[in-house]
This record gives sequence, C-alpha cells and structure tokens, in this order.
Amino acid sequence: MMEKVGEGVLKKGVGELAEKIFTKTFLLRASSIAIRLNPVAIAATFAFSTLMETYRQSKREEEVASKMKALLQACKENVEVM
Repeated sequence: MMEKVGEGVLKKGVGELAEKIFTKTFLLRASSIAIRLNPVAIAATFAFSTLMETYRQSKREEEVASKMKALLQACKENVEVM
C-alpha cells in the first residue's frame, strides 16, 4: 500500500516538475529560436523598428519646428518693441 502511495506522490511530483520545466524553459527557448530563424518574424521586427525610427524622427522634427516658430515669434516681438 505504501509503495503505491509513494509511487503516486513521486509520479505526481515528477509530472509537475516536468510540466514546469517544459512550459517555462524548453518551450520558451524553442519558441525564441523558432522566432529568430523565422524570416517573417525577422521582417516584421525590421519593419516595426523602421516604423518606430520614422515616428521618432518626425516627432523630433515637429519639436524643432515648434521651437523655431516660438523663437521667430519672440524675435518679431523684440523687433516691434525696439
């Protein structure tokens, strides 16, 4: 009787341990390797990074344009005061 209980506990413990190892380590590494080797994922990553860089650049251009507009307005006001 004790042997069956011991086997049940051991099988359940090993099963839970194997489940945690496979779901967290093995599957994560296998999927990350598959993603790295997947050309569609590589293209999507490149496209996303290019899109983000374009967005950042346009955002910088807008900031510079608004600062230049404010400086031009300040210069015009200073000229009118003099």
